[in-house]
Amino acid sequence: MLLHPEEPHEPGPIWSGPTPKPKLTETQAVKKGKFVDRKTFRFVDLLFGLVVAHHISSRTPRNQWEPTPTVTQRLSAPYIKEGQDIVDIRLETDVDPELDAIDEGVEQIRVNVETLEKGPGDVTSPETNKPFSAAEGVSRAKQDADQIERDRAAGARIHERVPKWLRIVGHLMPFIELLGLLSFASFELNVPLLAPWVNLLTWSLCVVIVVVICIALKVSVDRAATHHNQARESELYGQNHEAEASRKHRLGWGIAAGLIALVITVCLLERAVVALTAARPLAALTLVALAVIAGIACPVVAFAATAFDGSKVRREHDVLVEQLDDDRDEWDDHIASIEEETAQLLQTAGGITTRIFPSIRVEAEAKANEARPVFNFLRLQLGLPEGDAPAGGTRLLWGHAGKARSGSISNGLPGSDEISLQGLIDRWLHVESKRGELKALLDRVAQLPPHPWDKSRPDQ
Repeated sequence: MLLHPEEPHEPGPIWSGPTPKPKLTETQAVKKGKFVDRKTFRFVDLLFGLVVAHHISSRTPRNQWEPTPTVTQRLSAPYIKEGQDIVDIRLETDVDPELDAIDEGVEQIRVNVETLEKGPGDVTSPETNKPFSAAEGVSRAKQDADQIERDRAAGARIHERVPKWLRIVGHLMPFIELLGLLSFASFELNVPLLAPWVNLLTWSLCVVIVVVICIALKVSVDRAATHHNQARESELYGQNHEAEASRKHRLGWGIAAGLIALVITVCLLERAVVALTAARPLAALTLVALAVIAGIACPVVAFAATAFDGSKVRREHDVLVEQLDDDRDEWDDHIASIEEETAQLLQTAGGITTRIFPSIRVEAEAKANEARPVFNFLRLQLGLPEGDAPAGGTRLLWGHAGKARSGSISNGLPGSDEISLQGLIDRWLHVESKRGELKALLDRVAQLPPHPWDKSRPDQ
């Protein structure tokens, strides 16, 4: 049988009989059910007339009345269009959002890699307010650790820090004292703290006096404690002049703090005596407790939290270690995030190329091949023997470096248009490009020098 003759035929005699009729009527074709529906039958019937008219005018031998390429193209057009729509729509809905996510992920990973390539962040010594690079900070922390160990070996104890809870409480003492004195003013002196508009002058005067007293006490206690801490360290290292100067400052600020604390204590105890005289024992007891807390406990605790909190070397060492630990954690988190996000993006890219692209191709091929039964029915109507056109499929045009340059899907029918896969090829090349970028970024991460800080060795 000849589905699409390769050699021109010899002209046959001029057709002189009646115009040939289709082999099956609409009722027969639809009733049998294995051919076509009514809509398709009428479409094929129109094409049948075109084929017959062409071959009669061309004097084609009757046994070679194959559908012409023009008719085949018209027959396949609806299926090719639907197949092309499948490709275009699925690329937009199934592939493009994934590609957008890959693009954004690659850019974010590139930002993280560039951040790492700038090196670890700087650290700052709280004692000198001097910034150090990470490597300098590691060296400085090691020097401090060595100094601490040497002093400990010599029996020095000034590097021992007070408990963390004491440092926290020491910082809270001024606020506790402020709260206590404001409560005293409110409940004992009847100052309307929560309603300043009742007596604005009294309220303002009370608040200003209390705040000024608390600030003055805090500053004097902090200065005295700081100079005491410095004097201890200067004495250890034989810096006699510095130690003497610190002791003098400690004395001056200590006297100021003591006087302020004494005034607070005396005033509160005086009010306690008044309350006791007025037969208010509970109020008197409360005022005595407040005098002990605000006038004695708060200054003493605040002083101890700073005065005996290790040494300048130890505090610098601890802060540098904490900053280096945080920077190392951030460094490791960046690398872990890059590796994890890269793995996820590569998995997404793999899903596009191994699952979505093949699914689109199979669906589009199936739609294009729906024209083949219609083509075969047209041949049946023309009275030709049963046969099938060569199978179609996906065709790719390969370029350099083994990459597809273009492609299409064919249903194998002579003269039929094809479904373009250019959009799919472009996206496939884009996916491969992003894969290459991700692998290059991973290579850049692998070439980074290690972070200078080793958290497993806090003594470094």
